[in-house]
Amino acid sequence: MSVGRLTIWIDGREALPLRAIPYVAGWEHLYSPDVVAESLARVTAAPFEKLRNLVAYHRPASKPLPVMAGEWTAAVAEIKGFVAGLREQRPDTEAMDDHAGYAAWRKGAALKLPAGVFVWLDEFLREREADRKRTPDDRPVTLAPMLDDDTRAALLEGFEDCPRRGPDAGMAGGIDEETVDAMFGEREHRTGWYDATLDADMWFGLASPTPREAAMVLCQFNPHDDNCDPTTITTDETGPEDFKRLLRVFEDLEKVEPKARTLRQWLAIAREKGLKYHSWIDAYALARTEELPADSGSGDGAVKGGAGGTAAVSTLPAGIPTGTIIEWFRLTDAWADKLKHICRNPFLRAALMREGCRKSGKTPATPHLWNPVRFAEILIERDGKNRRAMEAIITHNFSASFEFRVGNGA
Repeated sequence: MSVGRLTIWIDGREALPLRAIPYVAGWEHLYSPDVVAESLARVTAAPFEKLRNLVAYHRPASKPLPVMAGEWTAAVAEIKGFVAGLREQRPDTEAMDDHAGYAAWRKGAALKLPAGVFVWLDEFLREREADRKRTPDDRPVTLAPMLDDDTRAALLEGFEDCPRRGPDAGMAGGIDEETVDAMFGEREHRTGWYDATLDADMWFGLASPTPREAAMVLCQFNPHDDNCDPTTITTDETGPEDFKRLLRVFEDLEKVEPKARTLRQWLAIAREKGLKYHSWIDAYALARTEELPADSGSGDGAVKGGAGGTAAVSTLPAGIPTGTIIEWFRLTDAWADKLKHICRNPFLRAALMREGCRKSGKTPATPHLWNPVRFAEILIERDGKNRRAMEAIITHNFSASFEFRVGNGA
């Protein structure tokens, strides 16, 4: 079994394979394959029609083309023929009512829908919401249903050339890192991708996103997208209940202690409270930190960072003392000695934010201060450390507004 978002990306826009609709929208009589096909064929009359304004597309060439209503006759016939075949095989039972018959229907009916046909995700979610208002239905949209590998492959048939999110496609949200690297470059792909799809740079730049906006972003939703309802949609990592818990805690805090809070501060609150949120935001925050210059702790601490050419002013502390770096990264004695003798190890200066000094007369000794992200990169390059392990260390010790939890080491 595997779990991953069943969406693909076409021309920079998120799309949903047609075959996946029954799996993400609840099956049964509401969005079963025959209902989907008949809806697109426009053969169901009001008030029972579903997805009344939805249009499906195929790609006979490089540009997506709409599938006309009259072209769905064959698909409707295919599904009806499939059902008739099941009933012939089980003449003494209602084929769809017993468990074996229902399992056969679930496994085969969606595959009678054509491969390589899709709908735009935002348009599907809009029509799904309109259907809910006409026909009350509390079943949430689950964009990352649990499926066996063969079923998942069959639903995604015809989209092998499209970037998609999957269970083993990398960190944070299951992004297809190889494809994104090609689009944005190795360093910028995490920030560039989320800036393009979630307006992440804007939300990180705001001085006071509301509790609802913060909860939506933490669940990987763009609050400006009116077609996404976090109370009904399940992503690959979070569901409606996770969003509701975040929102309730944030609103309660806002009521008790009203003040402006940045997205980083809302994120820190979620961490402190142990609330579940989507890991994309940890990856994004880390990627933005990686883009800061090595000397960004100098002066008054005001530095410019961000992605996609958009600058955001943040505050970076003076740095992390040597003892804390040794503790966080569990350094060997050899590496600890390198940190204390940087004159013999000049490559470490890339991570040095402020050079310390020994005690002299009445002047107290001060430790070297380090940028932990730069130091993690050096460990990866010089010592073959695993990048994800280094990211986990940084993420675990990272807090709002570029503040780092500093230990007592020096």
